[in-house]
Amino acid sequence: MGLLSFPFRSPNKRLKNFIIWKYGSFPMEVVGESNYQDALHRICGGFSRQGQDKVVEACLELEPQNPHDANAVRITISGMTAGYLPRAQAERVASFMRSNGLNPLFCNALINGGWRTNQHDSGFFGVRLGVPNRGAIEVRRR
Repeated sequence: MGLLSFPFRSPNKRLKNFIIWKYGSFPMEVVGESNYQDALHRICGGFSRQGQDKVVEACLELEPQNPHDANAVRITISGMTAGYLPRAQAERVASFMRSNGLNPLFCNALINGGWRTNQHDSGFFGVRLGVPNRGAIEVRRR
């Protein structure tokens, strides 16, 4: 994008609050993916012999009405729920999101697994996020 094109950016392209982290590093695990295998299957286009290592954009959304955890942070990818942050991390990240007015918040995610060599040999999909497990969370609008 050129210098003069910035003021003429399409109004449909909204800026997002995006977590900045080391590209290619996905330290934070996601839990509950076993309940969302159908969604992960659709996002990745199904099983493959070698499995998947697919980098995607994930959305972190506060879910204060969650009956199991008032600090629950739901992870969605392509508009489909893919899992949740672990309880200890959800408390930290939810507190950060609430205190900074950041809901939703976006980050890079890695979907891996999803291999199938035959009807009896396959692996589930898993998800990891480009979000630090401890320390400061840096966010930029992009």
